[in-house]
Amino acid sequence: MGKFKRELVPGSYLTAADMLSTLSQQQLKAAALEGRILLAVEPPVAWLLDSCCVGRATMQSAAPMLPTAAGGEDSSMRDAQLAALVVSIAGLNAASEEVSAQYEQHRQRVWAAQQRKASRGKRGATVAALPMQTQGGGTVQVSLVQVSLQEAVFLSHVLRCCEVYVGTSSAGVLQQQDGSAQQGLQGMQDGVGMISQEQQQHHGVQEAGSSVPAAVLAGRDLWQWCFQHTAGGAGVFAPHYAAYHHLRSLGWLPLPGLAYGADYVLYQLHPELAHSDFVVTVMVAGDAREAAACMQEGGGQGVFSGLGAADAAQQGGQQGAQQGGKQDGALISQPSSLPSTQLAWLDACIMHRLARQVLKEMMLLYVVVPPGLSLVDFNCIREFQVREVLVQRWVPSEHREAVS
Repeated sequence: MGKFKRELVPGSYLTAADMLSTLSQQQLKAAALEGRILLAVEPPVAWLLDSCCVGRATMQSAAPMLPTAAGGEDSSMRDAQLAALVVSIAGLNAASEEVSAQYEQHRQRVWAAQQRKASRGKRGATVAALPMQTQGGGTVQVSLVQVSLQEAVFLSHVLRCCEVYVGTSSAGVLQQQDGSAQQGLQGMQDGVGMISQEQQQHHGVQEAGSSVPAAVLAGRDLWQWCFQHTAGGAGVFAPHYAAYHHLRSLGWLPLPGLAYGADYVLYQLHPELAHSDFVVTVMVAGDAREAAACMQEGGGQGVFSGLGAADAAQQGGQQGAQQGGKQDGALISQPSSLPSTQLAWLDACIMHRLARQVLKEMMLLYVVVPPGLSLVDFNCIREFQVREVLVQRWVPSEHREAVS
């Protein structure tokens, strides 16, 4: 496990299994908008999602609902329009009494730690939110949380705790190029008016404006929407989702690994509590033989798990000792039926050196996609095989056999 950032008290933090159990008990609603999937939530729900390593807040700091100066638009105005549109499409995810109580306890603990100067302030006591007016003259705090496409499919298809809605006439609401503040204000009014009747009774939000028709992306619709909004289409989205599904199912917490030049970075606990262990690059192979050949050619030590246990057993004991070969040769080349990507030796060496400098291991996650398999349905991942390969450098001074 990665190095802990602080002393942990058993029962005071969520394990990966606890996170999945907590998420499965939620009933979330998200909006598919501009190629992204967003949730309008109350701050306690945003804190809960962050505690379960799902999504990221899109608001950097709390800001007023309307800009003070007329004419120009700033980030807070953009956030207000976007939050209102998300609410109009999917509604507001209200916090239960239990989640609200846990969030309040968290705020008190963080505040007390800051008072004792025991916290470095990496995770604040409050969640950035925008106020929305209610009938009684009060406000409802609304935060925006963006989940990745892989997370959205996992929440919807696997945990069955999230419904994704898409608006059929929402494109014009977010046009920002004309600089029209009136259009943004109308968008916010429309958003307030689209909170469901149940939520209106709970929050007392007043009705105003017109609705934005929305439809639920269920089953195959969500899967197809995701790969239609992924560069490279289904040939890129499906293997990357299979990798996310595989890692999360094994108890890891895969988070974006762009900072390390990889697809994912793996944690065993929340990033606030522990450092990550692995940087993961997703590789795609057309069949098991091609994957095995690439692993053997690439060298390093192979560690396999997941589907295809028979093939894994045959390849698990092999260790490539040769570091020769062409320096510019590729470790893997995808078949023509999928988007072609290559990982050259130079790139592999750079990625491995970067991973070692930050005390992490480099992993190549091979996703074996059978040739000719249709990727237009979620169930296609049942035919995938996922194999893990750890990449290690052979250092003579460290790996020389002892001479008796």
